[in-house]
Amino acid sequence: MSRTRRTPARPHRSSDRVGVCIKYRVDVAVIAIGGDAALVERLRAADIAVFVLVGTESQARTALDGWGADGLFAQGDEAGGHLAGQTPARSFLATALAVAGHRPVLLAGGIAHSADTRPAMDAGAAGVVAGTRFLLTHESGAHPMLRVGWARRSAPPP
Repeated sequence: MSRTRRTPARPHRSSDRVGVCIKYRVDVAVIAIGGDAALVERLRAADIAVFVLVGTESQARTALDGWGADGLFAQGDEAGGHLAGQTPARSFLATALAVAGHRPVLLAGGIAHSADTRPAMDAGAAGVVAGTRFLLTHESGAHPMLRVGWARRSAPPP
C-alpha cells in the first residue's frame, strides 16, 4: 500500500477486531473463519476492502455473491492453518477464478518458496499468500520445536 499506518501493539487481544480495523483504517481485511454479509458491509462502509478465505466453490459464491466481498483467498488443502481448502490449491484456483470473474483471487496453500509463486501467477492468480511459512522466522515468536517441525514439512523442492 502507498501509505503506512500505525497499528495497535496487540490488536488480536481486542474483543472487537472489526472495530480495531475500522479505528486504525486498515486498507484490507481478510475474513478467514466465519463471516456474513453484515460483517462485509460493516468493513466496506469504512472503506476497507474485504477478501474472504475460501476452499470450495460454494464458499466462493457465498463470499462474493452473497456477502459482497471484493476478492478471494483461494486455499488449497496444502495449507497449514485456518484450513478451508479441500482440494489441491492449483486445482481449486481455476474454480475460484471462474466464480470471481473480474475480482482478484490470491492463491493460498503450499506457497513456501519463490518457485511456488510463478506457476500460480501464470495460472491467473493476482498474487499468493504465504502464511504458515512465516512460522519459520525468528520474528514469529513460535516455539523452536514448532519451527523445526514446519521446516521438515516445507523443505525446498529438489
